[in-house]
Amino acid sequence: MKNLVVLHLESLSRQRLAAFAPGSAAYDAPAAGRVFFDNFFASATSTLMVVGYLFHGNDFEYDTSSKFEGMLPAVNNPNVFSILRERGYHADLICLNGYQHVRPIELSSWTGGLPPIWGTHDFPSLFARFDELTDAEPFAIYVWDLITHIAHSLAVSPQARGLTDQLRRAWAIADDAIGHLRAILERKGLLENTTIVTYGDHGDDPWTHGFKGGATHGTEPYTDIIWTPLAIRDPGLAPARVDRLARTIDIAPTCLALLGVEAKLCSRIPASTCSTTMAEFAYSQNFTANQPDRPRIGIAKAFSDHGRRPHAAREFARPRVLRASSRSR
Repeated sequence: MKNLVVLHLESLSRQRLAAFAPGSAAYDAPAAGRVFFDNFFASATSTLMVVGYLFHGNDFEYDTSSKFEGMLPAVNNPNVFSILRERGYHADLICLNGYQHVRPIELSSWTGGLPPIWGTHDFPSLFARFDELTDAEPFAIYVWDLITHIAHSLAVSPQARGLTDQLRRAWAIADDAIGHLRAILERKGLLENTTIVTYGDHGDDPWTHGFKGGATHGTEPYTDIIWTPLAIRDPGLAPARVDRLARTIDIAPTCLALLGVEAKLCSRIPASTCSTTMAEFAYSQNFTANQPDRPRIGIAKAFSDHGRRPHAAREFARPRVLRASSRSR
């Protein structure tokens, strides 16, 4: 059985990745052998919604919630990590949280049937925990690094020359962490038996479209906010750059397919079969369907899609398996 590692790059858009490209040595390393998806779009502009959509493989888990705070997933699909745990995987979520000592990470989409979220504000502790968890196979580990969040990047502000330099330094640290985690797998001989998904949940809005009353997160789903990185490394995939559309909701079925785990994930149409064809469009939102506008801070409920069929009906959330060429044997 293959292992799974999902690396969550917090608040990192393709725009920021391009701006700080010299600090992307580990992410862009040719030796890493990744498939890069150049047209990957986040299914929402907030971390909690994106993570919920990734875990459950659809973008309607929170449709009935009328407010952002305390919203719970409807569990239209089981959490992909719950599926893997039922198949014998050791499933864990570990987090680098700069405020762990005062505000530990809580995540409603990480269900009670899974082990508690493990958090730390210290990188060496995060690496040590990852090293420990990878001792028992098969493992499925979600690694959430919050250093690139605009608030958590304040940890490097004393050394920074303004906000741009602060964010650049934070990304360089996160990129170094990617290399460190990969090195742990390589040292233990696990790299060639592990699927690694590295993705960005959304971007920030500190420079464009206005500050929205001070909010840099949760703004409208403009392209520069939801166009985020996605790279997949798998022993069965040849390195490539793929320009087809990809979405947050495609990650769960893709992980299951690469691991050889069969599980049916529902789409908007209850009895339908999940599509495995190339997506016609990528749908995104900033609020839930039932959430009102927030005029006090200047943010309206907004939806967007990228693709060839903007008026297609009832197919917005059909997850699919991302396709790339198989590695030659």
